[in-house]
Amino acid sequence: MMDIIARAAHRASAKGGLPIYSAILVRQGDVVASDGVTTVIQRCAALKKFTFAVDAMRFLAAVRATDGKPKLNITDGGKLTVSRGKFRAILPLMDEENYPVPCTVADGTPLPGNFLSQLALIAPFIARDKARPWAMSVKIDAAAMYAANGVVLVRAEFDGWAGRDVVLPLAAVEALLGAKIAPNTLALTDHSASFRYDDMVLVTALLSHKWPDIARLLSDVGEQLPVPDGLADAIERVKPFCPTSTLAIISLTADGRVCTADGDISSSQDGFTFTQDTAFDAGWLLSVLAVANTIDLTKYPAVVPFVGAGIRGVLAGVKRG
Repeated sequence: MMDIIARAAHRASAKGGLPIYSAILVRQGDVVASDGVTTVIQRCAALKKFTFAVDAMRFLAAVRATDGKPKLNITDGGKLTVSRGKFRAILPLMDEENYPVPCTVADGTPLPGNFLSQLALIAPFIARDKARPWAMSVKIDAAAMYAANGVVLVRAEFDGWAGRDVVLPLAAVEALLGAKIAPNTLALTDHSASFRYDDMVLVTALLSHKWPDIARLLSDVGEQLPVPDGLADAIERVKPFCPTSTLAIISLTADGRVCTADGDISSSQDGFTFTQDTAFDAGWLLSVLAVANTIDLTKYPAVVPFVGAGIRGVLAGVKRG
């Protein structure tokens, strides 16, 4: 019971703009929590006799104080008591009748076996910058899922997608990965998606944002060569010495060095073989190297294509000073 309440409490928040989103709804054995975009509905047999809405974090604190074995009671005055032994907490109830519970679809189609693992693979590349609302999402089509952030565009392949093309918001991706287990099926409506687990349903709104034409950016993989051994390690070593800590730019030079810009503070490591000078944001280059097996650095200053296990993409460099 405590694990269920804890997961629900951490989903509930006031981010949706309504006070009710700071509450969880208990409804005859269902525990419902929403952040305004995604809603999780999970069965909890211990609560099947109750229906109420209550502040999520305070309810969690009270349940924890009882070591997960609370005695619950709704008073005639419309308050919830949570007690065990000498402990007792009294919590005001909220308006459960107006708690926003989305409609769920009972039927669904099985999800590909590698759906969650591929989603985890591309999640680091989803934009967090509200300047590109379309990129704060994952696009899914018949054969792949896509993420972008203005610097990196990635495509992860998976098998057996039976649904139509959809755009999942960032909040839904975080909720799916936060569940740490793969959903069994997916059911789609015009505006929502219901991911079903054994004892839980995750419902999310779908986005109407249209993605730009990304196929042309991924059409040319170039002449891929293995990622040089030790490249990521070298970048990690020299990165702390970038003159500007807020924008760490790393150069890969034709004389075989991985280096920062010159200045009062600088660093380099040699011993590599590069055919030309290039420069990249260190953080995004490291993120790419974490998934790439091969890369074509010769495409710079155009976008640099890379390929990994079940994933391919392009990385934009930065202009050398």
